[in-house]
This record gives sequence, structure tokens and C-alpha cells, in this order.
Amino acid sequence: MSTNDKYEGSGVQIESARNVSFTVNNQIIKSAANEKGDTAPVRRPIQRIKFCCEDLDSDGNAQCDVFKKKLQRLYSTLALPKVAWVKDGRDLSIAKHFIELKLNNESEESIEIEDIFKSENDMKPIKILIEGQPGFGKTTLAAKLAYDWAMNQPYIKFKFAFFIPLRELQQRSIRDAIIEIANHIGSKDDTDAIQIVDNHAKDTLFIFDGLDEVSLAKQKTIMEFLQKEMYSDATALLFCRAGLFELRNEEQLFGITHTRNFCDKRISILGITSVESKQQFLSTFFPQAIAENIIENISSVLELFDSPLFLMMIPVIIETNKIIGEFTNKTEFYKIIFNCLLKHSYRKRGEDIDTNFDLFCYDETANPIQTTMSEFGKLAAQKIIDNELKFDGDKLTREIYELGFLINHQNITFFKESTNHYEALHLSTLEFAAAFAIWIDFKAQKFKFIKKI
Repeated sequence: MSTNDKYEGSGVQIESARNVSFTVNNQIIKSAANEKGDTAPVRRPIQRIKFCCEDLDSDGNAQCDVFKKKLQRLYSTLALPKVAWVKDGRDLSIAKHFIELKLNNESEESIEIEDIFKSENDMKPIKILIEGQPGFGKTTLAAKLAYDWAMNQPYIKFKFAFFIPLRELQQRSIRDAIIEIANHIGSKDDTDAIQIVDNHAKDTLFIFDGLDEVSLAKQKTIMEFLQKEMYSDATALLFCRAGLFELRNEEQLFGITHTRNFCDKRISILGITSVESKQQFLSTFFPQAIAENIIENISSVLELFDSPLFLMMIPVIIETNKIIGEFTNKTEFYKIIFNCLLKHSYRKRGEDIDTNFDLFCYDETANPIQTTMSEFGKLAAQKIIDNELKFDGDKLTREIYELGFLINHQNITFFKESTNHYEALHLSTLEFAAAFAIWIDFKAQKFKFIKKI
């Protein structure tokens, strides 16, 4: 028989000459009778298996190697968003890594990005959960891992890698995602892509970003994957917001009560915690001397700037205020950031705004900017209560995005029907916006009361 033949099976596994497992059954067809009148069993081939490693193109390249090169070309183009807040700002390089990590276990050991896939307790991790606060670099780290794989970095040795933002998956299956990505890179045959991944499941990495955005009702296929019912041999990195599995106490989340039911390793993203790392990060935008001066001025609230997004806001303050003074407390910092973002955004759009504009100066009636920010604050409060931090693309959301308080998630899109959504720069910005809405309402009611008396 041909080593490429596959037979319908009853569960018996036979190793062929090419070390490929075949499934065989005892299906019998009558072909001839022996001297005793018995029927002779004849095995009938049902379908042929494709050997992607042996299916060569005209240049002698294996089908799976061609597919890998196309994937690597795709992910090698990944880049971080341009920092547009500063006129002469420079792009952050995805090749650099500032975010600090630690193992989320009893040891709480600090680790490097190269340690993510290292074995724990002499066992190679297959399902790895990576958690972090909003604005601490989860999506950035996910994109960097895909980029590093494409650049053949030695710490991330997999035959294939797939970067899948779960917010875009919706009701599609993981296989749908593979097919869409294959189409995106110009693969000619959908079944070839699936067959290649099936053949190399043990050597495949899936990078799932946004686990906290997955609904059980819509994403059963993801949970099947997490519970090792699909591609059980593949390695999966799962990124989600910190505290996701502690939010609902004893309630089951996605049908799973404990993370140990589906992850072998748990890692926390700490942000940019060390003074040295903060200086290196700021040196991307400023000369070293200025970066050191900035660190000195924010020393009283240094932990606030563990978030890379907050560090990236400092250029806005410098561009708007020209100098950066000492922050006495977090409230003062938020007030400065809100005012600077508003001034910068209005000027960028060519709209007039007073140099001395102060969002937190209320005079009997709210001005249009205060009204807009108050509406955003009320919406933010509802989002916090509902534990739903995504914002749909309505008129108010788009306005707040243009003002610099939301991030638009629209990159790395493979599905034709995928839609954009927005998220806060940081969870604390939503909380401060909600507090502002309460404050502005209080001020309005106070003035009404004063007028009555």
C-alpha cells in the first residue's frame, strides 16, 4: 500500500514507513471467496494525507516552509503606534522592551521576556496566562512576541505563530482565524493552512490578546481551546486584564472557576517600575539630561508612571506647558493631564482654545468642553459599574478619542466583518472622568440653589 493512504479506522494506530500515524479499521468488502467460502478482508483507502514537509514547490521549498515565511513577513511589519502628541516625537521601536514581568506564584520571581516559555517544575508550559492592568502594555507585549518570532529570536522557537486579537474573533472558530490569516498572506488553499497547522500543532504558538473581552456565549471555541480540547499540543499565550479571575469571587468565569484548570504558568505585567527603565523609556523622546530631570520632578508619584501610557503623556505636558513641575499628588497630575490633552487636541484640530483654559474652573454654567467631558464621565462611571471597559464607536466616543482619552483598537485586523472599539488610556482615567462628572453636577446644583435663595 502507499504510505500516503489513510484508512477509516476503529482506533488502531499503525506507523507507516514515514513515521506518520494512520487510522485503520476492519472494514470488509467482498472481493473473493476462499476455498472455505469465507470472504477475504480487503482494506480500502478512503483519502490521502498531505505531507506539507514533502510537498515541494518549483523552487524546492516545502509547503510548510513557504507558509512560515509568509507569516513571518506579515508579523515583521508589526509596529507600535506613532506618538503623535509631540511635534518632533519619534516612533517607539517594537524591537525594544521596557516592560517588567514577574511570575504570579509563590516565588513572585522577576523574569525577562526570554523566560516566558521556560519550563517550570521540569515541565514545559503549554498554556500561559499573562495579566496586566489597563495601559501596562499587554497588547504591546503580545505584538512584540509575534514580531520577535518573525525575526527568528532564539527564545521563541516555534514553527508557526498566530497573533489573534480575541475582540475580533467574535463567533468564529480558531480554525476560521487560521484560514483568514492564511488568506491575508496569500495562501492559495484554505485546507492547506489547516492541514499544515494540524501537522505541526506541537510546534505552533497561538497568541491570544484580550481574554477578558471574551464572552462565553459567543466564544465557546476559545474555552474549548483553554480546556485543552482543541490543539491540545499547541502552546497558547493568553493576555487579559489583571484581577479578571478574582472579580466574581466564587462565580465561575467562562465556566472555569480557577486558572489552574487551563493554564500551566501565570505571569504578571508590572509595567515600567525601575527608575532606570523609566529614564531609558523617556530617552526615546528626550535627551538623557531632560529625561533625568523629568524623573526627579515626578519622584513623589513615581508609581503612577509604571504605566507606559502615562509615561508617554509626559511629552504632552512639556509641549503644552513647556516646563514640568513637581506633582504634589495624583489629583494634581490628573488635572494637569486632562487640561494638557484638551489644549493639545484642540490646537491640533485647528480649533481655538484659551491658553489659560482650565477644565476644573466652573463659572455658573458649564462650557461646551465641560459638558462633553461630563457626558464622558457619566458613561465612564457606567462602564466601571458594568465592568465593561470597551466603548462603541458612537459620536461621543469618537470625540473623546480625538481628544486623547481613548485608544482605538483597529490594527491587526484579519476579519472582514470586524469592528473597531475604543478603550481608556488607563482605568484610572475613567475613574477620574467619572469623578469629574459628579463634581460638575454638584457645582451646577450648588449654583441653582444659590440663585433660589
